[in-house]
Amino acid sequence: MRDDLMLSAGDKLKLLRINSFVGEASLDFLSAAATAAVEQSFEKGQLVYAKDEAATAFYVLAEGTVGHPEVQRSDASASQINTPGQMFGFAASQLDRRTLSARCEAPTRVLALDFESFLELCRGHGYAELPSRLAFAHKGYERDVLGRSGWISVRNVCKSFEVGEGQAALLDDCSFEVRPGELWALFGPKGRGKTVLLNLIAGFERVNDGVILVDGEVTNRPGMRPLHGPEHVVGYRTAIHVLRTTVAGYLQGGEEKSEKLRLLCEQLGFAPYMASRLRDVPRDVARRVEILRAFLRDPYVVLDEPTRGLEGDDKAALTAFVLQAHSLLPKTMLFATEDIDEAIFIADQVLVMTPAGAKKLPVAVDVRRPRGADQRELPEFTRAKQRVLDALEKAESVAPLREGFAIEVDEALPARRLPNVANALKEALHEGRFFWTIEFIPSVDKVLHDALHKLGGTAEIMRQEPELVGFSVTDRVVSDRDPEPLAPASRLLEASCKQPLVHFSGKGRDISDLHSFLERMEEHKLENMLCLTGDRLREEKKGERARYLESVCAIQIAKQARPELQIAAALNPFKYREEDAMAQYLKLGKKVGAGADFIITQIGFDMHKYEEALFWVGTRNYRVPLVANLLPMAAARARYLRAHQLAGVTITDSFLALLEAEERLMPDKGASRVLRRLALQILG
Repeated sequence: MRDDLMLSAGDKLKLLRINSFVGEASLDFLSAAATAAVEQSFEKGQLVYAKDEAATAFYVLAEGTVGHPEVQRSDASASQINTPGQMFGFAASQLDRRTLSARCEAPTRVLALDFESFLELCRGHGYAELPSRLAFAHKGYERDVLGRSGWISVRNVCKSFEVGEGQAALLDDCSFEVRPGELWALFGPKGRGKTVLLNLIAGFERVNDGVILVDGEVTNRPGMRPLHGPEHVVGYRTAIHVLRTTVAGYLQGGEEKSEKLRLLCEQLGFAPYMASRLRDVPRDVARRVEILRAFLRDPYVVLDEPTRGLEGDDKAALTAFVLQAHSLLPKTMLFATEDIDEAIFIADQVLVMTPAGAKKLPVAVDVRRPRGADQRELPEFTRAKQRVLDALEKAESVAPLREGFAIEVDEALPARRLPNVANALKEALHEGRFFWTIEFIPSVDKVLHDALHKLGGTAEIMRQEPELVGFSVTDRVVSDRDPEPLAPASRLLEASCKQPLVHFSGKGRDISDLHSFLERMEEHKLENMLCLTGDRLREEKKGERARYLESVCAIQIAKQARPELQIAAALNPFKYREEDAMAQYLKLGKKVGAGADFIITQIGFDMHKYEEALFWVGTRNYRVPLVANLLPMAAARARYLRAHQLAGVTITDSFLALLEAEERLMPDKGASRVLRRLALQILG
């Protein structure tokens, strides 16, 4: 890489404007950030930063490729940064040290922005919440590298209850992530879903939509029996003091008495009670014993208003005990409370529960640890409290709450109403006219609420444009842990008033999963479905047989269960060995026979193969529409797709060489040729 080709101020500004998180900020803010950004160049193999080093800056990629060696290669979205404008290194802004390294896998140029300067810039331009938002969005890169258990991911979770003849939505599109060892408070008045959310995380109730993961494993999703996490949720109703066992026996769980446990109990003040029966100890001691047992035995700790009913010194003593237990046994902890001071005193992050559930980002608590009673008077504590109040006020009128935060809200929440709209995709197919869709890819490393919000303008255009018939929502194409497509498809239906095409991949699923998927499609009033067998699971568990629901079977079951659905089947005509091509076409006949309403090709760029597919469908008299799946293909995108082996996309060596030649030789790096090629494909 040549160091003399320095980026201009305009180039820096352009990189920031195309970033998906900061690009919507004001021009003044972005110009100031571009001025503060320092250009840095690295050769292949050099480290941009190393694991465990102090974090002082974050970076925006200008060109090249940066990898995180510690992240599993199977999780492609987290292992590489290779798109200009992509940000990395920001998650460490809320940590003392880097949790992973960044190594250049090609000659690379980046923009470096100092953390402290960026924070001042955000405050000065009215973007005080942006740093927390960025840190929240970039946590996903650290999932597989912290080396500790207790990573909790709540993704687009919805939970509703029957109220009369309707449904009351208590949690609606709730998303957040908790790092191993963090303390999170769920704060809000009664009736906001704090206990329900804790029970969903613990696995005692099933979500209606969305998914919950613990350490990358799905523990709760629609249609499955939740996997239990903690032994139970520790709350103010704890009644273990009635048990006949001793304190020591209860904490050990029948195991041999250990010296480590004895020392721990001495530090926490339990030494006088170790031989006592639980039924004989004071109630406040029994509650502490239950909390300590959770820290000792559960994968993560869930506390549901543990100080409720306590006042004054008793409440302060239990709060101090919780903090001391966490310092000695630093596990992930979530606790619910209606007390704003308690939430800020204990937590690293406060999740504000609103009438629509926890849809907002958490509020970071920047009060240093260890925390004592005197810190309640610090300016940092007051600022954190004000931020929590501001977050609550954005969602509801909270004038009564400022006095004591003790109101009760038991009225049913209104159910979300989905629009009753025509199926534009179905109409276009029946009329035989040209149409196109826009593909949306839900990913486990996206903040889904933010990603959907950015499509608001596109959805508005889609309402007015007849040739745009809807969104197409994929199913687990980036990683096996991606959220299911139903929740984002429902949101896109609301925003665009056009029926999306929802993908269903059979990888890792069986017939019961399909029936559950179909039931939830009906609940969301979704009418279009693409059935795929799916590519191979990226993270198959050793010793376990992977489940795959074949697409022919899925189409037949779906059509029998819901005949009104518009069901698509996939065809990959880009096969160049006779046996491979014939296998595709013979299977296509089975899909049409099973009830497929139309066929969608995989992505390819050989027009002769499209003609071959048309010929086969015509000679077999299948009488179903054949839809081409086209993609504007630039060199950078082609390299990415080839590197990550995205299923359903065929890019030959010769085509990649052509794209790279256009990128290298043309002033616009081949952008005009990309659009011209796409237009020619559309025209046929």
